[in-house]
Order: sequence, then C-alpha cells, then structure tokens
Amino acid sequence: MIHIIETRPTDDNENRKNVYITPNSIYLSIYLIYLSIYLFYLSIYLSIYLSSIYLSIYLYLSLLSIYLSIYLIYLSIYLSIYLSIYLSIYLSIYLIYLSIFSIDFFG
Repeated sequence: MIHIIETRPTDDNENRKNVYITPNSIYLSIYLIYLSIYLFYLSIYLSIYLSSIYLSIYLYLSLLSIYLSIYLIYLSIYLSIYLSIYLSIYLSIYLIYLSIFSIDFFG
C-alpha cells in the first residue's frame, strides 16, 4: 500500500507574527513613566523631609541630636537615591514586560 502525502509550499509571512503598537500600550507606558516619576518624588519626600526634620526636632533635647540628625540626613539621601534607582530599574523592566505582553495580546 502506498501513501501519498500532499504538501503545499508555505509562505514566508505565514509563520510570522504581526507586531502592532496599540494605543493601550502607549497609554500604559506613559502611565508607568508618570508613576515612576511620582514614586521617585515620594521616596525623596518621605525619606528626607519626614525622617530628618521631624526626628531631629524630637531628638533636639538629647546630647546626640546633632549626630543623629546628620546621620538621618545621610541615611535619607542614601535611601532616596537607592530607592529611586531601584524603582526606575524595576519599573522599566516591568514596562518592557507589559509592552511585550500588550503587543502579544492585542496583536
């Protein structure tokens, strides 16, 4: 018994996936950029303003208030820089992931 298998030539564009940039992915990327800027501002505000000013006022009466306030200012600046770098890297990776997912989902 002879089996005949019929094949057809495939088009090169048949297996390619079309990539579309939808308005949803553009709005999502703009929103995430705005969110990263807001989180950067919030981290600086919370770390510098709240920790250094309020805690230095409360520790003003003690002998170590000057050293503690200097340390708190140093710590707040360090944390704001660290948090802003960490959040920007994390949000950019998340933005890339969501833009790829939205292209695959809507494409």
